Amino acid sequence: MEFLLRLKGNTDVWLGLRRQGERLEWVDGSSFNQRIPVQGQEPCLFLKDHDLWSSSCSKQRPYVCSKASVLMGTT
Repeated sequence: MEFLLRLKGNTDVWLGLRRQGERLEWVDGSSFNQRIPVQGQEPCLFLKDHDLWSSSCSKQRPYVCSKASVLMGTT
């Protein structure tokens, strides 16, 4: 979460998370396994300040698609 907070600065950003009933899932269909409160009842989630909020998916905002994994190698 710290990475996202630094990356977004003062801008609200889409995270690629959607509400599916009581569950949260990523746009690729994989489950989001953390319990984090979400403000609002709309289907698409964005990061505002330090909280998750929901909004209509048609609202225009910048987005964060993915973060590449960092592989630590030895030389």
